Amino acid sequence: MTGLALSPSLFAFAVAVFAAYVAVLIYFGYDGWKHSNNLRDFILGSSKMNGFIVGLSFGATYASANMFMGVPGMAYTHGT
Repeated sequence: MTGLALSPSLFAFAVAVFAAYVAVLIYFGYDGWKHSNNLRDFILGSSKMNGFIVGLSFGATYASANMFMGVPGMAYTHGT
């Protein structure tokens, strides 16, 4: 084998994990589509979102902004 070649069993496992991931995303997308009747429902989540989900969303947004703006700014200021 050379470089990044995968064994057939590892390749099959990777394909299965990716297929499961795509299936979960499709399920969440379909479930969200069923519960959104208009733009207000889409933006506000039909006012049915609990605090845990809002907290997860805030945490993911904060982490994303930190990785794309904060870390490069720190590297520029203090060097790598």
